[in-house]
Amino acid sequence: MTTTPGAFPQIPEYDKKIKYYLGEVIDLDYEEDQDRLVKPRKKDHPQKLKDSGTLALPCVINDVDIGRAMIDSGSSVNLMPFSDFKKIGGLRLKPVNTTLTIADGSIKKPVGMVEDVIVRIEELEFFIDFLVVDMILEEKKVCK
Repeated sequence: MTTTPGAFPQIPEYDKKIKYYLGEVIDLDYEEDQDRLVKPRKKDHPQKLKDSGTLALPCVINDVDIGRAMIDSGSSVNLMPFSDFKKIGGLRLKPVNTTLTIADGSIKKPVGMVEDVIVRIEELEFFIDFLVVDMILEEKKVCK
């Protein structure tokens, strides 16, 4: 049973008994503390910083330095620009019968697909399948 100081005047016949029995268990003189608990403490929020851009790491595909590549874009497919496909060379392009709906709503038809491409990020190597898309690359702000 929890009591508040304001409840005691409502039950005057039990006031002394409640104070006697519960006085040792709970602090009945906590009205000063109550203000501290009710009022929210003012916190200084950290200063908002500008967006640092896309998380990208140095990437090497088949011993060709691709530069900084975006990591985990949240999409379910891995895309490779056709210009990078030509730059890397030695990859076997397989035909693919699919279309891609891009985030801006446009629809793209991939040039093809390359499978089991060895992608090295620092000292880690991964086998990744890519859909090769003929697209215009634009420079984006990238985290370093």
